[in-house]
Amino acid sequence: YEMNMLRAMNKLSAARDSFERAVMADPTHASSRAGMGLCMLLMAIRSTSSGLEGGRAMKEMEHVDQFISRYGSSDNANDGDELGQQEVAAMTDSMLETSTAQLLFDATQHLEAATDMTMHLSSQGPLHVATLHNLALAHLALGDASTAVPLLRRVAHSVSEQAASGTSPAGASKVLTSEEVNLGSALLEIGMVEESVATLSDIAERHCNNGDPAGSDSIVNDERKKSLCSIVYNNLGIGYEMIGESSVASANYELSIHLNI
Repeated sequence: YEMNMLRAMNKLSAARDSFERAVMADPTHASSRAGMGLCMLLMAIRSTSSGLEGGRAMKEMEHVDQFISRYGSSDNANDGDELGQQEVAAMTDSMLETSTAQLLFDATQHLEAATDMTMHLSSQGPLHVATLHNLALAHLALGDASTAVPLLRRVAHSVSEQAASGTSPAGASKVLTSEEVNLGSALLEIGMVEESVATLSDIAERHCNNGDPAGSDSIVNDERKKSLCSIVYNNLGIGYEMIGESSVASANYELSIHLNI
């Protein structure tokens, strides 16, 4: 497992280096900025043991701030722990460069730039929608669900409009499912429980065989959809538990577990 993770990180690092060169050559190239942001997002996610771990990055930044306040202040000149200012600066830069928080912060900068660029090209284009989604995931990873939710709403709206107009790219229905699942989860995280339950219930009805996913070959034989539906039912369980409907919560937890067997 560790070797596989190392290989994946090495590939991401190589991809980031390629995108970095492309961005340096042309900072206005939307695809390069989007690719750079995505690489940094994936590197941050893979650097944690449990994927999108909301708030971890913010804690890392707090640790860096504590380090600076302890060792980097001139007020600590007579303190036994005081280090040379150049050494402090070098250590701080190293901590920031390798931290999950810094990767996510840099990811948001590139993804925001790419979002603006692709919006001027085509607000409904696949690259614009994908970049918006990745930007939302970066904010979720930073523990900032309140910023991620409006972005996810925009993505869901854009994909719905594509579907209605018949301009959806191949596989757009799966992208829509993924985006809606993320939106439902983010709504739950910021305390909008009723809207989250409504969103996730709608997904369950349209994509997860309305509460009986085990009976649908299209779900059982599609590992990606099984995973998404499992997340939907697990979050529905949490949502119903939060509003006091324990029996409905238990039923959804059971559906989630069944899909993981």
